[in-house]
Amino acid sequence: TMTMDAGRITLTLSDEVKDPKTPDAHWQVVDSKGRSYLLHRMTIKDDKFNKTITLPEYIKDVQKVVIYCAWAEANLGEAAF
Repeated sequence: TMTMDAGRITLTLSDEVKDPKTPDAHWQVVDSKGRSYLLHRMTIKDDKFNKTITLPEYIKDVQKVVIYCAWAEANLGEAAF
């Protein structure tokens, strides 16, 4: 889901999305102008899976969310908005 609060976008994955168990899974978003932003790691302290992210203020819209493995440079899954 995507919510807006005070001009900032927050993305939350559903419970159906599981940790891909890859060495370096990251949040990646693509905006309406086709710009891609590689953001935070999905796995956080103590191997917990982070299903929520608040985007930086400079990202004004989201067209696609990608689970991206930076280690393998591979798209592990995506969803369009």
